[in-house]
Amino acid sequence: RYGEAGRHFDMALSIDPEFQPSIFGRGVVLHMQERYWQALDEFEHSLKLYPEHVGSLYGMGSGYFELQRYRQAVPYIRQVASAVPRHPEIHGMLGISYEAVGDVNSAINEYRAQLQVAPRNEYGRYASVRLAVLAPLQPLTPQR
Repeated sequence: RYGEAGRHFDMALSIDPEFQPSIFGRGVVLHMQERYWQALDEFEHSLKLYPEHVGSLYGMGSGYFELQRYRQAVPYIRQVASAVPRHPEIHGMLGISYEAVGDVNSAINEYRAQLQVAPRNEYGRYASVRLAVLAPLQPLTPQR
């Protein structure tokens, strides 16, 4: 019931326009409605008020990811992966983003991390397929 939730967040923000939890909440509602550009505006506003807010960082990364703006998604997704390394999707999203921008070695590392965290979800299955293709292409590091 995103419309109803959005109205409640709007009501809270009419009382306090800088109430970060409601700004974030409105961003989540917009994201779930696939209104990604509007959601990004809300998450950006949320981050101005609370720069380390992992939910808003995830919203920014996920929004850019959904818009296939992978270069813009990477810094946000990387921060979330650092803060919540056991997140069940974050390494897969980061792997896809790295691969899309041509950073194959980082993509391989993130796909491997995804398989450690959640090998059976959608991102885990995708990581497995992509590793089968990409890992043989990775240059071997000389042994010392």
